[in-house]
Amino acid sequence: MMQLVRRTAHRLYARRLRARLAGTPLPRHIAMVMDGNRRWDRQMGFDDPKVGHRYGAEHMHEGLTPDPGHGVYAAGVSVAGAGRVLFS
Repeated sequence: MMQLVRRTAHRLYARRLRARLAGTPLPRHIAMVMDGNRRWDRQMGFDDPKVGHRYGAEHMHEGLTPDPGHGVYAAGVSVAGAGRVLFS
């Protein structure tokens, strides 16, 4: 049941965001900062923080695919842990 609520909320959010961005210029570069994996772990009921880190790493490509057809030519990621940048 909770998955259905989350999925529905995400779809509504995505639809609203697309509507707000329609007709506006898109950025040429997209960057993602990985944060919140431990919070996600706890919210999903996992005890091991590695689960959230793995999930984030496996899914970050969904938001980081350059799309020259829409004017996005570059994508980047920065990962921080314990107050330090691990890679960028």
